Amino acid sequence: MRKNKIIVSLLSLIIMFTIIFTPNLLTFAEDWTDYRSGQMIPETRISERVVDNADLLTNSQEMFLREKVNAIYEKYHYNVVIVTTYSLDEYTTTEYADNFYDYNGFSENGILFLISTEYRDWAISTSGDGVYAFTDKGQEDIVNSIRGYLSNDNWYESFNEFINQSDKYIGYYVENGNPYVQGVEYATLKKILISLRSEERRVGKECIHWW
Repeated sequence: MRKNKIIVSLLSLIIMFTIIFTPNLLTFAEDWTDYRSGQMIPETRISERVVDNADLLTNSQEMFLREKVNAIYEKYHYNVVIVTTYSLDEYTTTEYADNFYDYNGFSENGILFLISTEYRDWAISTSGDGVYAFTDKGQEDIVNSIRGYLSNDNWYESFNEFINQSDKYIGYYVENGNPYVQGVEYATLKKILISLRSEERRVGKECIHWW
């Protein structure tokens, strides 16, 4: 009987130790995976869709934005990703944005908005059908809708509006099969638009940055 009590006590200690010192397996990483490490692209998502490494948001703001982008994914199966960082670590904005998306296991279709505060760099990266849902004109219009917020360092308003615009563009593309662009009817131009895209843009991602 005493032996059984000792075994139970040891098991209890092991369980307590595991709970205290083992990271939550459902917690996503806050840092991207360096693609130069040679690690394979993960098959499942290993990052949150809003990652504020530059600490531009309050905890409540970050959680609210995560809920919004997660709802978009549940509805359309498109990732809308917001990433902030202080430094690009010798990467270009294009490399950082594209590889954050790929090496954190996001699905094929989506859009990522990156801000690096060190030199006030930012970029938009699109993937899969996101390349077609977010045309050059569409991306420019989205940027114009948040430019004032960015200039005044109103980060939460910038990200919130970016997500709202992304929701609109994705919804329009999913429902109509052609991209939404303000003031332009694309239903009759879809074939022209697709024919103008290079093969690289068909399978890859586009990244544009101003600011």
